[in-house]
This record gives sequence, C-alpha cells and structure tokens, in this order.
Amino acid sequence: MVERFLAKESKNVARLSVPKITHGSDTTSRLKQLGMEFTVWVFKHSKIDQLKLMGPVILSGILKSLDTVSSSESDVTVRDSKTFAYQAIGLLSQRMPQLFRDKIDMAVRLFDALKVETQHFRLSIQEATNSLATAYKGAPSTVLKDLETLLLKNSQEEQSEVRFCVMRWATSLFDLQHCPSRFICMLGAADAKLDI
Repeated sequence: MVERFLAKESKNVARLSVPKITHGSDTTSRLKQLGMEFTVWVFKHSKIDQLKLMGPVILSGILKSLDTVSSSESDVTVRDSKTFAYQAIGLLSQRMPQLFRDKIDMAVRLFDALKVETQHFRLSIQEATNSLATAYKGAPSTVLKDLETLLLKNSQEEQSEVRFCVMRWATSLFDLQHCPSRFICMLGAADAKLDI
C-alpha cells in the first residue's frame, strides 16, 4: 500500500517540494543538503514519464542553488549539498539526455566548474561531466561542432580533471575518423599526467 501511494504521489511531492527545499529563501543549509540528497534519489528511482514532468523544474532549481552558493563555503552541509547537486545533474543527464542534447550550456558550465571549484568538488563535477557526455550522442551537427570547439579549448587547461574529461569526451562522443578528436587524443598522449 505504501509503495502504491509513493508511486502515485512521488512526482507531485518531488515537483512541488524539491525546488522550495533546494533554493527557497526560508530553508536552512541542512534542509538544502537533505533536499539535494532526496533529489538524487528521485532522479535515480523515478519513472521516465515522471521525470519528464519534474526534471526541467528541478534542474532549474539545482542550477539556481549552485549559482547562489559560494565555492569557498566551509560548512559541511553546504559542501554536501553542492556535491549532491552535481550528482543529480549527472544522473539526470543519463536518464533524460534530451534535456541537454540541443545546447552546450551545461557542458560549458561543468567544464568551467572544474576549473574554478575547489578540489573537494572536482570529483563529483568530473563524474557529472563524464555522465553528460553520453547525453550528446546523436546531437545535432551544430551542437557537435560547438562541443568540438569547447573540447579543443579545454584540452590544454591547467587542471588535470578538465583535461581528463576532455579526453573522455573526445573518445566517447566522436568516432575514430573524427580528426579534431584524434588531435585531442594526441595531445592527451603527450600529457605529463599518466591518468590522462
């Protein structure tokens, strides 16, 4: 009985409560952290038809919460909330790639976050960035061209996490006949870090 109720009501609860919890003005940092953790759970376990309704709304809330939190916040709950936010983006990109496929703004956002965020967040951002790559398979040619430019631009960044993600994208998004991705792979082969 509980499962039926949860199945019936979960989309309404998530759609209405998650945006208020994750970026409402009257919430605490602990409540925001728990809201982001719940968001990850919702994105992982919801049915696709439920995600189609609530995914875009919750994603906009996640992006608002990331925009309002400083990268230098030392509060553990704020850090955990931000980590869960990146995990949620990665999960949503795997389950609903059509939300991301037609524009590169999320790819730009995550590659930029890898450059500016503290080391504490880079692993979760790296995982979200690599998950996002699959969302662009089958993207329009103009989007792929923009992604190609983004990858070439980021292939020589100072942060090794950025270069690692560039290599993953170049090998997973484009085939072996794609000349720019082969060039990126050659740059990666010459990288000083062995894991790239």
